[in-house]
Amino acid sequence: MVKAQFDNFLNVCEIRTTERSTVECSLNLSEDNEDKILHLSGKVYQPTFEREENSVVYGGLATFNVVFGGEELMRAEAGAKFSFKAPCPEADCVLKFVEYTLHSIKIKKEGGMLYAVATLDSDFTFAKTIGINCLVDAEALKKEQTLTKLTAYPIDVNCDLDDEFDFKKIKRVLFSDAVACVKEVKPAVGAVTVEGVATVNVIAVTFSDGELIKETRAVPFSFEAESDGADETTRAFIKARVDKLALKVYVDDKQDKSTVSVAMIINLYGDLYRPFEMQYVADCYDVRTKLTLERGRTIVSEKLPSPTTIERVGGKLNCDVPDYSRFLKLIGENVEIASFKPTAGGMTVEGAIEGNALFADGENVMVSKPFTLPFSVDAPFEGAKIADVIATCGEVVCKMRSGTLEAQTEITLTVVADVQTEYDVITAIEEGEAVEPDSSAISVYVGANGDTEWDVTKKLGVAQDVIAKYNPEVNFPLKDGDKIIVYRKL
Repeated sequence: MVKAQFDNFLNVCEIRTTERSTVECSLNLSEDNEDKILHLSGKVYQPTFEREENSVVYGGLATFNVVFGGEELMRAEAGAKFSFKAPCPEADCVLKFVEYTLHSIKIKKEGGMLYAVATLDSDFTFAKTIGINCLVDAEALKKEQTLTKLTAYPIDVNCDLDDEFDFKKIKRVLFSDAVACVKEVKPAVGAVTVEGVATVNVIAVTFSDGELIKETRAVPFSFEAESDGADETTRAFIKARVDKLALKVYVDDKQDKSTVSVAMIINLYGDLYRPFEMQYVADCYDVRTKLTLERGRTIVSEKLPSPTTIERVGGKLNCDVPDYSRFLKLIGENVEIASFKPTAGGMTVEGAIEGNALFADGENVMVSKPFTLPFSVDAPFEGAKIADVIATCGEVVCKMRSGTLEAQTEITLTVVADVQTEYDVITAIEEGEAVEPDSSAISVYVGANGDTEWDVTKKLGVAQDVIAKYNPEVNFPLKDGDKIIVYRKL
């Protein structure tokens, strides 16, 4: 008789939602500085989130950096804390992490003062465990397949980085930002090592001649995070973000130079998945008893390792270049992905690098113009569905030729991909009447290409050991015309 054991197959899936809100911050500048603003940018640092009963309370610090001109170039920085509440999609969801993006940053005048107003997109990633009862380890004739069960290990660690920039003797730093990118993840027993690069941009004004200078530095980082249960087969999906960027300027009057010390806190977040196999019953048959089977469908979601590629892009910038001006620097470069789609053996990623270009006119008055550098790159990718593409850019080298800006840079593309497989499983089984034995002395089965022992067993109504006893020379799977013969005692 069939002896069945039922188990609950657990599958962890992700649910992503986005909340859009508005944040604003006083820049502590009077409104007569509005026409002097050359660049305004913002970022979110120190993100926080906490799950309540049916909602999420999330917050952080929105900081804004403004560069403005006049008799000399100046910089102002201001920050404002924010806190919002968002609903959870389902009661049994677990909040994994929140990603913040500030965009559409504008200037607002109120009460004679200037304010920065920005749109905040908060992307939430929830995890939900879905279970379905399925038949496993049944003592019956069965065709076995393999499901992969994934166990998540969230990690949330900080690491400090320090690097120094040697400048001419500088008067002040006008702009600084940093973007972190994970290059490689190396799982090991009980730990995972994350390696990447933080790209730091610093723009400053010199004491001697008021020159605008810019330094871009790629700072490598490596961090090992402990993770109980991890081993070499663990799949890791880690992102990085800069949660704090601090600069200190040291002036050496004797050597007429300055050193800028950069300290960053990089937050690594994501999941480690430890796969293991579970055998389930896709089909069941008893040679003695009629069985009634109940079936169900289950979907298994698996993330694939995130490949990282570096692609070179370049061309003419879309920028309104002022007449009779000289180009100074680009400031605030960032990558915006517009679309991505799979192609044969790869993917096409389209987007643009955006920022501001600084110019000086004939009277050495600085003006700022927004620019975009559109790109479309074909990158290698093999796997399943592309869930997301993360892009960062390195140093953008830009020159002006015949009144047109031309630039080149490298963008790093990290793909987040997953594969979903749907399985037909047995969720319940009921034994019925006894099967009437076959009264014929000989049964012959003419096989089709690809037939297995399971196919022959169900067709002839005899156990696999009986087939093997009378057909020792037959190899499975069968080829067209192969014959299986079974003898019975009458």
